[in-house]
Amino acid sequence: MIKDLLEKISLYIRKKDDSEAATPEKTGEKQDRIKEKLSSVLLSAAGAVKSAFTGMTDRLKEVFAGQGQKKERKKLSIDRFYLLVPIISLSVIALAVLYAGGAFEKRMTRVVVNDNGREVSLLTADQSVGELISNNGFGMREEDKTDIPLTENLSDGMTITIFRSSNATINKNGKIQDVRVLAGTVGDAIEKSGIRIGEHDEIYPSIDTYITEDTSIDIIEVDFEEVQEVVTLYYAEIKEDDPALKKGKTVVVQKGEDGYKERIERVTYKNGQEFDRRVISETVLKEPVNQITKVGTYVEPKATPKPSSIASASAKGSAKATKTAKASSKASSSSKSSSKATQTKKSTATATPKSSSSSSWKTNSSGKLIVVPTVAQIHSSSTLAQHKSAPPPDESIIKETVVLDDVTAYVDTSTSTGAYPRIGTVAADPKRFPYGTKVYVPGYGYGRIEDTGSMRHREETLWDLFMPTESQCKSWGRKHNVKCYILKDS
Repeated sequence: MIKDLLEKISLYIRKKDDSEAATPEKTGEKQDRIKEKLSSVLLSAAGAVKSAFTGMTDRLKEVFAGQGQKKERKKLSIDRFYLLVPIISLSVIALAVLYAGGAFEKRMTRVVVNDNGREVSLLTADQSVGELISNNGFGMREEDKTDIPLTENLSDGMTITIFRSSNATINKNGKIQDVRVLAGTVGDAIEKSGIRIGEHDEIYPSIDTYITEDTSIDIIEVDFEEVQEVVTLYYAEIKEDDPALKKGKTVVVQKGEDGYKERIERVTYKNGQEFDRRVISETVLKEPVNQITKVGTYVEPKATPKPSSIASASAKGSAKATKTAKASSKASSSSKSSSKATQTKKSTATATPKSSSSSSWKTNSSGKLIVVPTVAQIHSSSTLAQHKSAPPPDESIIKETVVLDDVTAYVDTSTSTGAYPRIGTVAADPKRFPYGTKVYVPGYGYGRIEDTGSMRHREETLWDLFMPTESQCKSWGRKHNVKCYILKDS
């Protein structure tokens, strides 16, 4: 039995040596150490076993020699003790052999831990990857991972890599959520958070950007809406010169009518706020009809005055004096004086006096103004009728033609520039039409930008004309798509 026990002990020691990954030098040293301990223990145990068996044999002889029943029972109880002694001794021997073989020593393993790029070499008695991580203060979160399962046993030379998760803060329209992601992208963080992303939503930084610790992600909700509206197409006022119509006369030959169009706009909202508005389609439902007005340009020619009787007599005397000039120098001198006098009278008789009103406007043969009016001329009219009767501008003094969305009229006692409003004062957006710009408005006359009023910051182009009375303003009303003229700098 002892032989079998020793063989089993020897087999266990060999298996233990084979299972340990060690160098040949270490294996040899360990075997020598085990043999030395085993020999010492076996020698000591052999003596104890021999003595135990000798005593047991002697006691058995006495029992079976027939020394009485009572004495026999006493001896048997003593003999049981001696039977237990060898069994206990053998157990002690086995434990000693196992201890000598290192069965009760903790197995040490050399491993390397790569903690998110930081490598640590450890000599540990832990058996599994999970024990190593837990017992050495690596403090893994639930989202952190290792490249080797936590349940796998450790082995010498093993390298364990820990992948650390990163925290990302997601802000969607003011709602903030924190999420931890293991070495992922912005898209991975959003997917893990469970946040729903719309088809047109904008994500900053881009969805394929790799996150780092404390990455901030902004999600902007983008929505679209199509708005449909009907827009008025205002008619234009067209004036055409008519040489068959007397100057100053106007005739409307085609009445203007507004048109309409359907407009569809696409409105973009970001986080619920309007961000952009664009026209995506327009359909004309009714074309506008322009208003055509004929403006008379015909000027009746003036009759040539007949020469007076005095002028005729002087002419005859002059001719007669010329014929007799050779006869007498005095007569010649007298004839020259008479001729000069006659010429002076003739010039005076044929000259046509100019009216004071027409002399202030310099016009061409077509009756159009060829010199930019002065400020005094613009504000010289005492009535609106007189102001609008001024001759229209010739192309030579027109700097630019503009079509205004609306032209209105107003009555006021002050202006934004401090100037007193007069006939010819025009209010406009000074960013588009600087103060002091001279203009011509058909049906009103010449004007000068001297006021702002409510024109500033309006999208449509609008002029407001000063008129002396409220009734005249109401009569003017609101005119659409009016072609006006910007005059050259005088």
